[in-house]
Amino acid sequence: MHQPASYIGDPVAPFTQRASTPAGSHTFDMSGGRFNLLLFCNTLNTPTITDTLNAIQANPPPAGSPNCSVFIVCSGTINRTDADLQKHYPHCVFFFDRDLKVHKLFGISPNEPPQWVIVNPMLHVADRMPHTLQIWPTLHTWICQQQAVPLGMDCPVPALVLPHILEPEFCAALIHYYQTHDAQPSPILFADRDGNPQRIIAPDFKRRHDCFLRDKHLVEGLQARVIRRAVPAIFKVFRFQASRMERLLISLYHAEDQGFFAPHRDNTVSSSAHRQFAISINLNSDFDGGRLFFPEFSLQEFSAPAGGGIIFSCSLLHAVTPVTRGTRYACLPFIS
Repeated sequence: MHQPASYIGDPVAPFTQRASTPAGSHTFDMSGGRFNLLLFCNTLNTPTITDTLNAIQANPPPAGSPNCSVFIVCSGTINRTDADLQKHYPHCVFFFDRDLKVHKLFGISPNEPPQWVIVNPMLHVADRMPHTLQIWPTLHTWICQQQAVPLGMDCPVPALVLPHILEPEFCAALIHYYQTHDAQPSPILFADRDGNPQRIIAPDFKRRHDCFLRDKHLVEGLQARVIRRAVPAIFKVFRFQASRMERLLISLYHAEDQGFFAPHRDNTVSSSAHRQFAISINLNSDFDGGRLFFPEFSLQEFSAPAGGGIIFSCSLLHAVTPVTRGTRYACLPFIS
């Protein structure tokens, strides 16, 4: 049972709620890596709320890192369609919080006056304040001040870069396997409104091709090298004793389609909740881009040498920057 994020410094528990997004819902856990401003109210039909919504559209949050999202969390009935809200208020996402799920997670009663909650890039409460008619200019100025300071450039990222997991000959064998077998566009795994796992191809969120490794000799060779060279490092750094390895696939990010993967987590649906650590092993180095970063902590980008890997918790929000030259081949197993 998650405790409400009632005070400054409290973490926000993961949640998905009906929303005015094209998908019809929004998973707030994916909002890490940027500031989030949430306005809690029980109706949109008051002068102060209406004027604030118009002020946000007239002077929206500036683009840049760290970006900022504005959420309107309404506990009452919203007599407007999703399309109408998206058209008139494109800089806001509306949570339809009739069941008070989001209100309860933030420790807010629907009977309270409208109020703002600021959530930082690590998804912890940074501030709370009452809503007033002229508050948006103050919040806009605050956002601009945050963007004046690079996000977390001095903040350590809890990831391990480990060279020499695979030797060059074995990397070449895996690349050859990919090139001689059928690869398919890589889907994203997400939960629908009812929490059921779903897979879809979403090129605006992920552009990658995958080939599952089914050669017994290569599978055993990969497992042996990870057990011998990566598992002891995982235990030393994270104090976790790995006992299972899964999703043995070889992936390709290509510059032709600016291959990338937007910020995501690897264990957010029921079928992936058992995953503990991801290992992103580069099989080659003759490419540009395709670097990992962890937006909750830093904008610093990471790339392991060929045969080396980046090891990190599946709970961390992470992304892959677009490949701008060449082709990045990678092996991407999970450890549990």
